Amino acid sequence: MGIAKFIRDHIFSLRLKKAECLVVYDPDQRYRDLCLEIATEEIMVVDAVESSIESREKAQQAFHKLGAGTLLVLTGSVDCFMNCYPGSKT
Repeated sequence: MGIAKFIRDHIFSLRLKKAECLVVYDPDQRYRDLCLEIATEEIMVVDAVESSIESREKAQQAFHKLGAGTLLVLTGSVDCFMNCYPGSKT
């Protein structure tokens, strides 16, 4: 097992299962491909690196649409998605 597979399967995926919403701060886009690989019908991945305003809106829509699903947000901004998850603290 390579390091990329380990990070995807044992760090990102496990944290998503536990919290249902995961924000990955990745300004250098090192984990972008790993995050995009996690996407399924149950897991929505929103790439917020390009546009924080549009991506924030997409993330909020995805979270409400998924209901019991999970959401992974990939961002390059520290405070971009502090409230994408209703239970998060701002």
